[in-house]
Amino acid sequence: MKENINDGNYQIYIIKIKMADGSIQDRYAVPDRDRKTGQGFGDTLFKTKEEAEEEVVFNRKKDSEDIKRLQHLAEKERIKKEQKAIRDNIDGFADGLSPMQKGKVISILNKQMRFNGTIMAIKDKVKEMIIEGVELHTAQENVIKNMTRTQWNRADQKQQDLHEKRMRESGKKTVYYVGNYDLGETAYSYAQYLVKEIQKKIMD
Repeated sequence: MKENINDGNYQIYIIKIKMADGSIQDRYAVPDRDRKTGQGFGDTLFKTKEEAEEEVVFNRKKDSEDIKRLQHLAEKERIKKEQKAIRDNIDGFADGLSPMQKGKVISILNKQMRFNGTIMAIKDKVKEMIIEGVELHTAQENVIKNMTRTQWNRADQKQQDLHEKRMRESGKKTVYYVGNYDLGETAYSYAQYLVKEIQKKIMD
């Protein structure tokens, strides 16, 4: 079971040891896996060369498995970093914000939503719509929305009056539209930022 590998690792060497009866015997030593080369404390001793060679094969197999495992972990880490870079890329929109504020913006823009049956990150949909030239606009709408026709028909007069009162007392809120989508103020500001960046490139 000999190996034709000349990398210098696990070179078997003979060591003489003194037995309990005072006799001197040869043992075949295999370098420890942590060291792999040379001679030292912790090397495994065998009575026969064949046993030592089996140990060498075993050690090389474990080394190969370790290398593959580390390569796998390195690849997972590379993919993780690549995905993070993609996730964190918001075209410089949050530059200048504190790490906490920037993290919040990144989180909002990476939220997954369904658009016409397709699930996309908000930032990707905003980019797509800006390229298409959609309109950006805001509107003042009731904080509490009107009842649907079905809800209104099912409600009695007291419930209808109470809902109308709650709507008046809650007031209005600003709704931020990118195209026909209410995506919130952060996405709206991001869309405005992209429009300005496109205009800058056109001007240059």
